[in-house]
This record gives sequence, C-alpha cells and structure tokens, in this order.
Amino acid sequence: GARTTTNATYYATVDSYNTSLTRTTPTALSQARTYLKATTVGNYALFGGGYSYSSGVGSYYYATVDAYDTSLTRTTPTELSQAREYLAATTVGNYALFGGGYDENYVSSSTVDVYDTSLTRTIPTSLSQARRQLAATTVGNYALFGGGYDYSNIVDAYSPASYNIQVFPGT
Repeated sequence: GARTTTNATYYATVDSYNTSLTRTTPTALSQARTYLKATTVGNYALFGGGYSYSSGVGSYYYATVDAYDTSLTRTTPTELSQAREYLAATTVGNYALFGGGYDENYVSSSTVDVYDTSLTRTIPTSLSQARRQLAATTVGNYALFGGGYDYSNIVDAYSPASYNIQVFPGT
C-alpha cells in the first residue's frame, strides 16, 4: 500500500571520490529521491528510478535516469520504461541493467531496462517473475537477478548475445 511519511527528507546530493579518496560534489541528481539504484556502464555512472513523498502532493515514483561521465557532468538519458522504486541494478559486458521494482500502482514489476555504453535504452525479455527489493550482481558473462520481497527463490540470468540480452530463468 501507499506510504505517507511526513517527516522524510529526500536528497539529490551526489558525492564523488577519486582514487586518492578526495571528495567532490558534482551537479546534484535531477530529482531528490530514495530507493533508487546505481550501476556503471562504459564511462558512465547511472542512477535510476526512485520514490519521494510530499505532504499535500502524495507519492511520486520516478523513471528518471541520471548519468555522470568521467568529468562528472550529468546528463539525463531516456527514462526507464516504467517508473518504480525498490528495483535492482547491475552491469554485464557493455550493458547496465535495471530490473524489477515496485510501481506507482503498488504492483511488483518484471520489467528490465538495459542501457549500452552510448546510453541507448532497450527492453529485453522481462524477469520470469515480478518482484521488488530483489538483488542483482554479475558473475562472468551473466547478470543475475534473484530473490525479492515477493518471497521468490527464482534467479534470472541475463547474458549479452550479439546485440541483445537473453534471459535464462531458473531456481
């Protein structure tokens, strides 16, 4: 169900650390939000999705993706195909994947959005089961999405195959 938090503070701040662990603060995210996810692809750090609540306005779910290049310049590529929070993100090969989540209708999602190194978005085969608060990681040539709040024991594996992403669901 919907959450109504009146004392929440949402941040758009981005802190960057170089190899000497010196902190800098580049341009903020395009929207202050929570429950977003981050990953990298090529020379970009990507922050996608998220949620915020404002008294009198209500809940807002984001499809926004903010991309930072190696100069810490922010751009906003094509949005996720679906606004959602509690999604998972990982990178495999030259692809950043954002999968699952919880949408503005309070329904778990099976959607996966993929960004390549030029920040072009494609939508591959969906997760085999809709779920939120799942985990994502990469091993070898596979991006894995597993578990989730919907008490799933399913692991979906995505592997780059020429110019598309294929899914291999399993338990």
